[in-house]
Amino acid sequence: MGIGGSISREWRRIANRPMMIVASVGVPLFCALFIGSIFGNGRMEELPIAVIDNDFSSTSRSIIRTLDASPSLQTSNDTITLPEAFDALKRREIYGIVIIPQGFSDDIVSGRSTSLPYYYHYAYLSIGTTVQSTLQTLLTTISLSPLVEVGKASGIAPTRIEEFLLPIEAATHPLFNPTLNFNIYLVVPFYFIMLQIVVMMVTVYSLGNDIESGGGRDWISQSGNNMAKATLGKIAPYTFLFWVSTIISVFLLTSLSHTPSPQFALQIILYALLLIVASQGIGVTIYACIGRMDISLSISSMIGSLGATLSGVTFPLREFYAPFELSAYLLPIRHFTTLTEDLPYGGSTIVILCIHIAILHLFSLLPLIFLRRLRHLATSERYAPRTTS
Repeated sequence: MGIGGSISREWRRIANRPMMIVASVGVPLFCALFIGSIFGNGRMEELPIAVIDNDFSSTSRSIIRTLDASPSLQTSNDTITLPEAFDALKRREIYGIVIIPQGFSDDIVSGRSTSLPYYYHYAYLSIGTTVQSTLQTLLTTISLSPLVEVGKASGIAPTRIEEFLLPIEAATHPLFNPTLNFNIYLVVPFYFIMLQIVVMMVTVYSLGNDIESGGGRDWISQSGNNMAKATLGKIAPYTFLFWVSTIISVFLLTSLSHTPSPQFALQIILYALLLIVASQGIGVTIYACIGRMDISLSISSMIGSLGATLSGVTFPLREFYAPFELSAYLLPIRHFTTLTEDLPYGGSTIVILCIHIAILHLFSLLPLIFLRRLRHLATSERYAPRTTS
């Protein structure tokens, strides 16, 4: 009797319900593989574009080779017309169009003004930004090449030509992500946003299914009629399963993202345990307050989905209206994100980190307030097991 009895009972329930193992282990691992595959190697590469060459000159062929040499772009080898290119752009078969007008090379040689128009798909912000910035950089460099050739033909030293054409040299320093790898900074937070949704829903289901199928009294009796022990014993097996699957997922994700330090993964795993237990605390609280599994599952899903925005990963919280910014701190995922962001970025004091850790602990203790309500639901006549006479 006691907490051991409640844990043993829940393990038996899990063994008799393979779906719970799938939800606690299989779903998190699937999420890790799914999210990891979205970002690939952490950079967008070989985005297809079409080049419409109306000039058919050595200059135009040089432009095509320069575009194709970029790791971010891949030019199509098919010869298509402008209407066909726009149709392909609408169907998202390509994400950009570069047009080399007729007489382009002649205009350059004659010193006449000319242009290289390009179009890009901007319905997808990340893809559109990548294509636009790459094309702008490459075509700016290409536009200077005729002047370089003229300068060389006039006997001017190449270094003097570069100093004249580019008097200001940009010194680019991408801080905190020098490899421009999105995996480290996006994959891990998105995985845990999805994980906390799964944790809350599994917690609600394990409680609601047991109580509403008439097993509430047996659940409490197995823990020696101690509601705190009964609740802890109910969620402890799932805590273990979620943490094991998270350990595997974190090492999988960090290996895919080429994380520079194993300490990064170890610290995330420790923070993940706090998030899992805090999310379970939210799940128990939701069910205790609502008292119906179907509605509680919907609310858990809704609250968990808000974490995608309120975590601060996709949009900076300081740009929200003040009430919404403050509401973000009512979710465990926001505190977890703050802790994990400090690992690569740094900047937070030990006091701030300890406050977020303490708040995650408070989320896990939240069900203590609702133990009486949970006991009432578990022993309610509405869910009492039916007996046949």
